[in-house]
Amino acid sequence: MKTKIYPIILLIICMVTSCANDNSPEIPVTPRPSLTVGERSALPKLVDFDIDFIEASCVDSKNENIVVAPFSAGMVLSMLANVADEATAMQITEAIGCNDVESLNSLTNKYMNWLPCADKKVSISLANSIWYHDEYTISPLFAATAQEYYSSQIFGRNFDDSKAVVADINEWISQKTNGLIKNIMSEILPRHYFLIANALYFKGAWASPFNISDTSKEKFNGFSKTTFVDMMKNKHSFIYGESDDFQVVQLPFGNLSMQAVIVLPASGIDIEEFIASGRLRNAVSEEAFSGLYSVTLSLPKFKISNDENIDLRKIFTRLGVTNLKEVQSVNLFEENVYTAIEACQKSTVEFNEDGAVASSSSWANGEVTLAPPINKDIVMTVDRPFIFLIRDTMTGVCLFAGKVANL
Repeated sequence: MKTKIYPIILLIICMVTSCANDNSPEIPVTPRPSLTVGERSALPKLVDFDIDFIEASCVDSKNENIVVAPFSAGMVLSMLANVADEATAMQITEAIGCNDVESLNSLTNKYMNWLPCADKKVSISLANSIWYHDEYTISPLFAATAQEYYSSQIFGRNFDDSKAVVADINEWISQKTNGLIKNIMSEILPRHYFLIANALYFKGAWASPFNISDTSKEKFNGFSKTTFVDMMKNKHSFIYGESDDFQVVQLPFGNLSMQAVIVLPASGIDIEEFIASGRLRNAVSEEAFSGLYSVTLSLPKFKISNDENIDLRKIFTRLGVTNLKEVQSVNLFEENVYTAIEACQKSTVEFNEDGAVASSSSWANGEVTLAPPINKDIVMTVDRPFIFLIRDTMTGVCLFAGKVANL
């Protein structure tokens, strides 16, 4: 075998969201994991990474709808850091905001163990697997790390039998996502030697659902057209904030451990400039929310998906991870392997009266304390382009995010 080869690592992240039926809010029953000093200091940086990722994703989708999964992208990079050379691993840890790969692994592991039991009214399950061409010998160090921190199943397969390998991977993904994602791969190419797959399943409903009888047809003034959409209505006490530039509201799921955040730029402010100028980061920060208000919220039902795959490598490069065209995978195989990484992501999301439904697949080739209600009624009518996030209430770590420009 040649001492220097250029296989393509293939990673797949599958995230699916659906709706639960029990709506009475309670305090989350499972406290968040105990973190080290270093891990606690990394959390704000992880949130910064999420916003950086959203901003970078929107560069190539001017005035178009887009949905992305920052949590997925962060996990892709965390796992890549374990197989990459020192320089690339350092780029990854700096982009995500951890001091080193070990901190990334530890923090990810704690979140993976916490999320499935975080909220008894939100169902979350995670699974990881590693698939590799059995012509090569997988590194025991990487295999041990993947199993210890990511609970990965490991499968050696003959990648020359593309049809069989694709069928096995698609079946694994389908099982781990309760059948909601099927047949996401069509082929394994000769240059594919390694694959990491992650499946995340999320099932939750609004803590304060919208009444379907209140939904009516109303105008949505999109960037390129005005349409009549199903506009949902809800008057409730929500954590809310506003400025001259935006309105923002938190919509909790389940027992309040997870939330959707809706950001509506002020009328006359271009959504692309709003995102690029850093005002989105201000709008979703803790300082943006002034308390609990009675909010009359009008929010469109919507379902969007990306027409084309998002180029994750391009996004990662914008975030400072520039070495992905040639990564020396020192911990991937026992053989000396150089890996060219191509990475993509495709996602869908739907908001309705019950909750949010979303799915995402990404692949790379080769607590809450509520203030007393304030005696002020707020009206927030989301009838023009807006941004949404689905995130952990306490830390702000973001699973999904998107920009809705047209409906």
